Amino acid sequence: MAKHYKIKRYKKTGGHTYKARPHPLTVLLCIVLVGGLVYLGIVIYQPVYDFVMSIGQDSADDAGMAQSGDPAVSAEPPVASQPDPDPEPEPPQTVNGLTAVFMPFDIAADAAQAKAFIDRLDSATNAVMVEIKNSQGQLLYDTKVARALEWEAVSDKLIDLSGIAAMLREKDKHLIVRMHAFSDPIAARGDRELNAIKYQNSDMLWLDNYADRGGKPWLNPYVPEVRSYLIEVATEAVGIGAAMVVMDSVRFPDDMTGSASFGA
Repeated sequence: MAKHYKIKRYKKTGGHTYKARPHPLTVLLCIVLVGGLVYLGIVIYQPVYDFVMSIGQDSADDAGMAQSGDPAVSAEPPVASQPDPDPEPEPPQTVNGLTAVFMPFDIAADAAQAKAFIDRLDSATNAVMVEIKNSQGQLLYDTKVARALEWEAVSDKLIDLSGIAAMLREKDKHLIVRMHAFSDPIAARGDRELNAIKYQNSDMLWLDNYADRGGKPWLNPYVPEVRSYLIEVATEAVGIGAAMVVMDSVRFPDDMTGSASFGA
């Protein structure tokens, strides 16, 4: 059976062959299609641009956070905040220009005599000194220092240190206390293994004279516990009301024979 073929005809002009002109409807449809594509591109351009830029900005932010040490992305654990340090205690105020007189222990130990003594002070005298620790190691006031109580270093007869301080404040005057430091046989015997000066190459307590002549042991100035004991007594006196602490016997004992040993 013979096949049917569609014969496409061409127009000839001046010896040249031309295709047939497209149908007008086809041209119109092409124009509409191209216009639609252009419009679609205009419409979706801004959302696509914003989306792409947002992805880039998020990546840059993540990188910046990682470099800046953000705890959420940093490999190092966050440092715990430290509490504020306690404020430094205020140093005690220094009192200058004191003109003092010494109140003997017998007067200081009697409240009435102590008051009369203070009442008789002239205007040029603005301070009174009393002794609170003698050269025998006795504390002459009602101390709360634990080592003094343990060593039975408190005297049987005491002065009312806080009462004297109060009477002086009423007169706008100051209290000064005196205490012996290393001349202290009570504390030396209280912890003889640690506190006292020894004879060389011996565990015997060194005495500043023959025993039958009243020789007594001394505290060893090199021992930290000795110094802390003296500071504790002085600090307590300041807390009671003393404006100044004067220390006596702050020295090494006289050692004419060179037999004293102060340790390594």
